[in-house]
Amino acid sequence: MTDSHLQGEATSRRRRLLLTVALVFAGVVAVIGLAVLFFVATTQEFEPDEAQRRALLTAVDITAAFDLDYDPALERWSGERYFDESWELSYEYEGDGLYIMSTVTGETSVDDAALTYESSWQGMRIGVQFADAPDTELRDASELFAWGDASRFGFMTSEGAPFATYLLTRKDTRVVSVIVGGVLLDDEASTRALLEPALAQAVAVDVDRE
Repeated sequence: MTDSHLQGEATSRRRRLLLTVALVFAGVVAVIGLAVLFFVATTQEFEPDEAQRRALLTAVDITAAFDLDYDPALERWSGERYFDESWELSYEYEGDGLYIMSTVTGETSVDDAALTYESSWQGMRIGVQFADAPDTELRDASELFAWGDASRFGFMTSEGAPFATYLLTRKDTRVVSVIVGGVLLDDEASTRALLEPALAQAVAVDVDRE
């Protein structure tokens, strides 16, 4: 794994690119498939419990692996239950040198999970297209990491240089997405050791229907 050591204006610009991708990605995924007003009106928010939090890759995991400073004040947790009994757990960490967006979605069927997986991938691709630099791309690196029934793993690049790692994967009725900026998960063994505990918990975790 590599600390990207981005500096100065390059760091700031790539951080803006990453936030743009993340925001558009989240927005597209929220819009696809259902009437937005009805969807929002029937959403129940909740605070993830400890078991649910272990299903998400967090700054605690990344900072320990890369020997970086960790500030809990910079992280945000959220959970949402939807009218169709699906749910989503979300985590975001936004520091000067590290950005993490991690989500786990629980669907009620494998078909719905497959649709969410494909919608999430399209959202990520659209997010890159809306970034404020025409040379921002998703570079596949699935040879380094693959997991579950379907997965995509790779790097976001700007002017050919990688600045973030992305993972999108599905197993059974669970869909997991991760974006990590500021460091690169580019070593197969250490990346697997870092990601697999949270992924295993993502498959096992559940959210009560209330």
